[in-house]
Amino acid sequence: MNKEKIYEIVEELSTFFPFKNYLKINGLVRPKYFFIYKILEENFVRDQNILDFGSGLNDLTAIIKKLGYQIDAYDDCEDAWYSENDNISKLREFNNRVKLNFFETMKELENSKNTYDIVLLLDVLEHVPSPKNFLSSVFKYINKNGHLVITVPNSVSLRKRLSVMLGKTNYASYNEFFDEVPFRGHWREYSIEDIRSLSKKINCKIKHLEGINAIIPKNKFLFLLYKKLNFIYNLLIKLFPSLSDTLCVILEKK
Repeated sequence: MNKEKIYEIVEELSTFFPFKNYLKINGLVRPKYFFIYKILEENFVRDQNILDFGSGLNDLTAIIKKLGYQIDAYDDCEDAWYSENDNISKLREFNNRVKLNFFETMKELENSKNTYDIVLLLDVLEHVPSPKNFLSSVFKYINKNGHLVITVPNSVSLRKRLSVMLGKTNYASYNEFFDEVPFRGHWREYSIEDIRSLSKKINCKIKHLEGINAIIPKNKFLFLLYKKLNFIYNLLIKLFPSLSDTLCVILEKK
């Protein structure tokens, strides 16, 4: 995997990406960029077309595009964030700058009549209250024998196990859950066993499943521990993927 190329792209995008302190956290490039590139590089050919479904700020989408992949993006843009500080206009300007085909509504996506070899659902499924209905709607955009690439927070990660042992919760913030209307947070996070059950429910074959360490702490003390001990954590999750903070799975549509 060409990590240096990703660093170069991140530096280039940083000069005009409109949302500060996002491509990097505490000076470190987000690990997810490297993980997803590795997944694509090792499991798919370059000319397969991709849809990033629930693409958010289109940071990862732009990186994948600059790495030479054919990729479109979709997000419903209904989070309150999009209407703040003219963020949707900033996002549109960024999309134009990187020549990214971006669908802002499901109607736009449907009207395009596009279908894809690969659909990315990266940190999306945990926000969905009814995965059965949601995935049924996504499947119509996947070609026969196409693939879903899914990342979700691990509900039984090492951090969450420690949190529960201390009498805290492994759920998302209760304040967010109680106050946000409509709620757009994490309805459900997933374990490895959940992913296996999900694949059977939607009649898909698991081609690849692994745990990854994708979260960089923002808290200064936790970040210091992260830098000092991250190599141990990465080794640990290779041995015990169920302890990872994030799960990544490739599902093949039958």
